[in-house]
Formats: sequence, C-alpha cells, structure tokens
Amino acid sequence: AKSGEITQAVRDANLHVGKIKKGAYIGLCNGDVRVVSANIIDAAIDLIRDMMEGHEEVITFYTGKGIESNTVDQLKERVSQLFSGIDIEIHKGGQPLYPFIFSIE
Repeated sequence: AKSGEITQAVRDANLHVGKIKKGAYIGLCNGDVRVVSANIIDAAIDLIRDMMEGHEEVITFYTGKGIESNTVDQLKERVSQLFSGIDIEIHKGGQPLYPFIFSIE
C-alpha cells in the first residue's frame, strides 16, 4: 500500500516541484512533495496519477476536519471517471491540517 496526503502550504516556498505560494494545495507521498495546485481536487487527482502503477484495486480516503461533503463527492466522482475499476472507500478521519489522507492498494 502507498499513502498520500493533501494539505495547504503555510508559506511561500521554492522546491524541486517549483514555486509554492502560501495557501496552495500540495500533495505528498512518503513525505515528499510531488504535486502543487491551486485546487484541492486537482492536487488529489495529480497525486493519485503520480502514485498509480496500474495494478491497484482500492483507494481509501480519510477526510479531514472541516472538509465539505460536496468536495468529497466531487473527488469521488472524478476518481471514478479517471480510474475505472478501482474501488473507492471514504471514511471520516477528522484529522486537522490534511483535508485528505489516502492509501492506494
């Protein structure tokens, strides 16, 4: 299983993925910043694409404290469209600072 996290930048930074503005959504895999986006859904999709190898069967999302249900629904729909045949599980994690934590198996 691989794990990914989506969070927001707390300050401007310049990393190997490029410039990151405060408030941008960043996607991390194994602690490494892999994607940056102004949109939370795009950040999650880009990170999933980066992590996928082609044989995965399940993505399990843990939603963070304060994440809106329509955002969760939009993400689930996009993942279903882009990665057909993958099972999607969603659980309320309630974690602060990370709107989405997920595992791909």
